[in-house]
Amino acid sequence: MPDLAPALGGGWRRADADVNGEFGYAMLLRPALGAKSAEAAAAGWAGDQYGFYVNDAGECLYAHLSSWDSDREAEEFAAAYAARLSSRFVAAGAAGAGGPSAWAGAAGAARLLRRGRRVAVVEGSRPAAVEAAAVRVLSSV
Repeated sequence: MPDLAPALGGGWRRADADVNGEFGYAMLLRPALGAKSAEAAAAGWAGDQYGFYVNDAGECLYAHLSSWDSDREAEEFAAAYAARLSSRFVAAGAAGAGGPSAWAGAAGAARLLRRGRRVAVVEGSRPAAVEAAAVRVLSSV
């Protein structure tokens, strides 16, 4: 995944970059789905990369791009992650066959896109930064 700091503008820097892994995704999904459903949604993980960004104002942005063993596994993960985002934000984008792809709320905004076996997610406290990062991340899916 590319460094998103230049797309975010002045004051933003990448604070961390790593891999979530199947266990990390299960932990991210657990509060919204419960343990069993979260573990099932994270199964089929085939790799990922994330970047966590902060700016001088204390705002943050989390972006990740994941790969899954099959289209079905990617679809299952995307639906589970959409449920996580829906528990945090209000759906703000037009809902397609797979559900909403954009969310917004008092805590910030998020975008999600699945193409084949890949899923990209960007969420953060500043909606404009989420959109700027989403353009860059989603173009690589």
